[in-house]
Order: sequence, then structure tokens, then C-alpha cells
Amino acid sequence: MKFWLINLPLYVIFLLAGLGLPGIVLWQRGPLSWPEVGIYVAAAVLLVLATFMLALLMARLLFPHYWWLGQVEGKDVFEFDGVYFLGLRLTRVPTRLQRLLFGVDEQMRTWDLIFGVMFLVLLVPHTVGFFSAHRELDRLIPDPPKFPESLHYPLLSSLPVMKTWGITWQPDGTLGRRVDQELTKLQRDGLPGVQQRFELAQLHLLKAFHARSRFSDPYYDSPGEALYFNRGQGLQAVQNLQYLLALPDLQRAGWSGTALTLIGFFHLSDRNYAEAEKVLQRALAEPGEGSKAPITRYQVLLLAAQSALMNGQRNQAIDYLERILTDERLPNEAYALAMEHYAEALRLEGAYSKVPELLGKALELYKLGKDRAGIARVHIRLAALALSEGKRDQAAEELSIASSLAQGLGDGFTQDMVSRLTLAFSG
Repeated sequence: MKFWLINLPLYVIFLLAGLGLPGIVLWQRGPLSWPEVGIYVAAAVLLVLATFMLALLMARLLFPHYWWLGQVEGKDVFEFDGVYFLGLRLTRVPTRLQRLLFGVDEQMRTWDLIFGVMFLVLLVPHTVGFFSAHRELDRLIPDPPKFPESLHYPLLSSLPVMKTWGITWQPDGTLGRRVDQELTKLQRDGLPGVQQRFELAQLHLLKAFHARSRFSDPYYDSPGEALYFNRGQGLQAVQNLQYLLALPDLQRAGWSGTALTLIGFFHLSDRNYAEAEKVLQRALAEPGEGSKAPITRYQVLLLAAQSALMNGQRNQAIDYLERILTDERLPNEAYALAMEHYAEALRLEGAYSKVPELLGKALELYKLGKDRAGIARVHIRLAALALSEGKRDQAAEELSIASSLAQGLGDGFTQDMVSRLTLAFSG
């Protein structure tokens, strides 16, 4: 009776823990990290233990008592003429004769083999149960939509080379031809210097984003996406930025933070959020380069917050964003962008009550600056909030407004945000 009172509850505990542990990973909804891999490994170990416990329970019911005494309790079992003896040691009988007279080796091996086969057979339904439970948990645990592309349009439009040209980023042939002309000119001028390396990096980043014109063009989540990221072009930008980082200290003074920031932006675009967060933390550790820096401090904090958020580090993202919002010297458009992302971090954290007020203030600032892309993004985030709260009618209304605004912009990143939210809504 003691065996059943101990081992039966142990089996139930191991089974439920093995099936339920992946829920911790699914609840975070971040990229798979080593701690989360450890959780899956722990779940697999628990299911193997549960299978072993069930095999023992079945063996206790089905197998001969002498097998249980010998193989589980570790006692000496001997057999003679069909009678089994426990703990008998004939010290004066030669070992070989003892094995002949009192051996149960063949019977033991047979039942051992049956036990092993039974364990493997029982492991199959436990494995199937694990994948079925994981699929059910994935369906039940909410997966709030995230927007990894929400900073791309503002950052690309604010690159120094774009400010020099006096234009904002657009996924059209006009910008592409301008970028190609500048690349040709720089290559014709010969060996680039520091400033030219930085300009090359910017041009390759601009060239890395392409409008999808054919169904066969690459995409991340759905073939309805407007843009795709050319990793090869992005890596050429990184090579030029790494050249700046390899310069002696005096020569790269004023360049390190900017170079690291754009490398972090490359990793963010490449969906390598863990690496992006690590590089952007290094950028934040660099001495500040002032308000005239090619990439301002608040942009570094925004990118770091976005990388942390996509990496599941919500508290870290909120900390970065709060550091931005305490700076009263920021222009309205910068403040609105930070407030928009702060509201997004709070939504993913589950603090829904604080989000509408923040998005309302951001919307006012965007309307004041006649920033249609910003207005569209706010409506996307309002739709995502309504969807997270289960208000599907309100979500559909906000999504319709955002879709209308995005279609008239020619901004592929905002269009992809609409597409991403549409997928979440239909799911």
C-alpha cells in the first residue's frame, strides 16, 4: 500500500509538470533563449520520469513477485525446482554449482527485456501528449501582436544622408536610383575615408529594404508583406561600420556609439533581437555625442527599448522608454514616438488601463505635426489594444482606419504593421 500511496501521486506530479512547463515559455512569447530551452529539456526529463513511474506501476501489477524483489528492491533471489528463495547464500557451494542449482538469470533477463519494451511503448503516448498539450497551450495562452518594424520608417528617414537630401524614406524606385548613384560615385572616388565609410553604411542600409513585387520574393510572416530585408546588403553596411569601430581611439571618437547603433539596427531588421539588444547596450555605454550626433541618444534608447521588448525583456524596455520621456528637451515628434512605444510596452505588460491616455497624447502630437505615418501607427496600436482586451468590434474599426491611412502613405513598414495585425485579428 505504501508503494501505491507514494508512486501514484509521483507519476501524476511528473506528468502534469512535464505537460505544463512549456506554458511558461509560451506566456513570455519571446524568442527562444537558453533558459527557455532549459525549460523544454526539464519538461522532457519529467515526462521520461513519468513514463518510468508508470512502467513501474504496471510492472508491480503484471510481473512476477520475484522479479520485483530482485530488480527493484535489489534483494538476492534464487530458484530451485520451481521454488524461489530470498537472500539465500550457500557459501560452501562452488559458485558455478550455485548458479546451476539456484539461477534465475534467464527469467530475469526475459522480464527485464519486457520492462524495457513496455517503457518505450509507454513513452510514445506521453510524447504525443506533450505535443498535443503544447499545441493546446499555444492556442489558449494569448499571443499579443508585436511590431518589430515600427521604428524602421522614422530611423531610416532620420539618417544623416536622408536629411542632406531633404527627403523621407519611401520604398520606390526614385530613392533606389538615388542610392545607386551615390554608391557608384563613392566607388569611383577610390579608397573611402571615415566619413565616406559612414555614408556607405547608410546607403547599404537604405538599399537593404526592398518592396515585394512578386509572390516569390522573401517574406517573414506572410506573402502579403510589402517589404523584405536583403541581409547581404545589410552586412555590407555592417562591414563599413566595423571598419569605424576598428580605428584607433582618437580617430573613432564620436563614431563608436553611432556605428554600434546602426549595427544594432541591422540585427533588429534581421530579427536577431538578442544580438541587437547586446550591441545597443554597448552603444548606450559609449560617451554621449551630443544633440548634433548623427544618431541621437534618444534614438539609441528607442532602438534598445524595441530590441528588449522583442526579446521579451519588457521591464528593461519600459526603463529605457521612461528615461526618454523624462527629457523635456525633446521635440514633439521624438516625444510622440517614445510615448507610442511606451504605450506598446505597457500593453504587452498587460497594463491596459494606462495605454489609451498615452496613445491619445501621441496622436495629438502627430496631428499637430501632420505626421500621417505616426497617426496610422497610433491607430494600429489602438486596434492591438482592443484586440488584447477582447473588444473585436473596436479593434476592427481602428484597424480599418489604420489600413486606410497606411495605403495612402506609401510607407511599407506601416503597411506591414497593418498586415501583421490583420493576421492576429483573423487568428
